[in-house]
Amino acid sequence: MQGSVSPEDLFTTRETEVIGVVPAAGKAKRIAPLPCSKDLYPIGLSRKGEKGELRAKVVSEYLFDKFRNAHIKKAILLIRDGKWDIPAYFGDGKIVDMDLAYMVIRESCGPPETIDRPYLFEAICSAAQALTAHGLLQERKALPLTTSDDGHGSASRPEHAVVRNNGV
Repeated sequence: MQGSVSPEDLFTTRETEVIGVVPAAGKAKRIAPLPCSKDLYPIGLSRKGEKGELRAKVVSEYLFDKFRNAHIKKAILLIRDGKWDIPAYFGDGKIVDMDLAYMVIRESCGPPETIDRPYLFEAICSAAQALTAHGLLQERKALPLTTSDDGHGSASRPEHAVVRNNGV
């Protein structure tokens, strides 16, 4: 019978890469004023480095610990303009043993809509890679992360700028 599923197929697992999504674009109005993004607020201590030096552990590091425990090696952090302390702190993710990328967003209707944004971006990237691999699309250099969109010639970040690091 064509199109039927055997019992073996139901229990066969496929290796699927899971990419974590971290919404970090909030303004933290309820806990303001803070000297940093709430995602970087230190709430504990951990031993890091070759010498096991004691250092502050920020709140989002606990989330990355859970990601690694679940074998998630890559994550996209959704940030807004002005939250540059997050990529400055985590960089490409070496500090948390992960590959991190950042997506900059301007506005959001709330967490569900914000969390959906990377899926569309990833679908577009996957389609572009497939078209390029089949010779249907030419590979081009990335556009700069600045545009002039205020009508006065001053540069600002585009609405959906993405910084990809280490293959995320």
